[in-house]
Amino acid sequence: MKSVITITLIFIIVSCNNKKMETEAIVIDPQKAEAPVDDIFNEYYSVTLETNQENIIADIDKIEITDEKFYILDRRNCVISVFNKNGFYITKIDRRGQGPDEYLDIADFTISNALVYVLSRIGKKIVIYTETGEFVKSYGLDDYYDYLHINGKEILLYSNYSNSKLYNIIAATLNEDDISYSKSFLPFLKNQSFSFTPTPFNETTKDELLVCQQYDYRIYNLSYDHISEECHLEFITKDKIPPNFERKGFDKTYMELSDKSVVRRITHANKYNDHLYIIYTFEYSGYMTKIDKTTSATKTLKLEFNDIYPFVFSNPVIFYKEYLVGYLHAVNVLAFNNQFESDKNKGKYLLEEDNPVLFFHKLK
Repeated sequence: MKSVITITLIFIIVSCNNKKMETEAIVIDPQKAEAPVDDIFNEYYSVTLETNQENIIADIDKIEITDEKFYILDRRNCVISVFNKNGFYITKIDRRGQGPDEYLDIADFTISNALVYVLSRIGKKIVIYTETGEFVKSYGLDDYYDYLHINGKEILLYSNYSNSKLYNIIAATLNEDDISYSKSFLPFLKNQSFSFTPTPFNETTKDELLVCQQYDYRIYNLSYDHISEECHLEFITKDKIPPNFERKGFDKTYMELSDKSVVRRITHANKYNDHLYIIYTFEYSGYMTKIDKTTSATKTLKLEFNDIYPFVFSNPVIFYKEYLVGYLHAVNVLAFNNQFESDKNKGKYLLEEDNPVLFFHKLK
């Protein structure tokens, strides 16, 4: 009799906890994206990037921003271009090769203490350069990783469900001559050998990261020794992520969802003024939801052309402080404004062959 009572109590507790998780999920309906654009943003500005034969950018895969510079990753060309805050070209890191001071690819990079850390997934190593591209040192890695975040000597590595450890996040320390691995977070069932973009790491403060994963509607709060659930979202859509997507395999899941009306991932997240801002794609369009951290009330905006902030649909790359930073290729800017001003050309106007334009939309 005592065992029956114990089992019953456990069942009740688990049921209550499940109900609590369900009621605490923040519900978002992207099909009802009715928020005015000036409820989400209150100003914007743009930066045209200087174009010359030394710094032609095929695409922008990541931007790191410091007080004085933009660092822009172009994975296709395996180059990190450096510009000042006005968009004028300074230099680039272009060290593709097989030497100890070179990289085979740039899966990711980050800036820490005026040093540039380049992650080569194929080469399984981290190569460190000065801001002007001079080699400092390199570290070999024990497995394949897709993204990294560094704060001083502490490092976080992300695998995209694709390593032999079967953990997505590995916390480690950069020692003088090697890397020591300490903690692991977010286990997965099997090596998927399938990669996703963009980075899962969203830095809100120096000591706080928000983590977003593919096919996962939870946002995690991560430090170097602890991970917790920041919030759980529920999207009202016609189709849903299959509950057994990891067992089925990401290749099959990816193909299965290719023509479905479903949110596949939260791509960017940020905290600002007691609100959580998230970005995601639904039915080939970008959406942004502003969530009140106190009441869980939401406002959702479809990121599309409008008269107030016409370039709000620019490809989002990073949240930087109170700004959402995106970009558009010059030809796409000119499709909406064929007389777009640029201080990088003699004629003072943007040209189709110019580098992409950065757009900074200020959060409200």
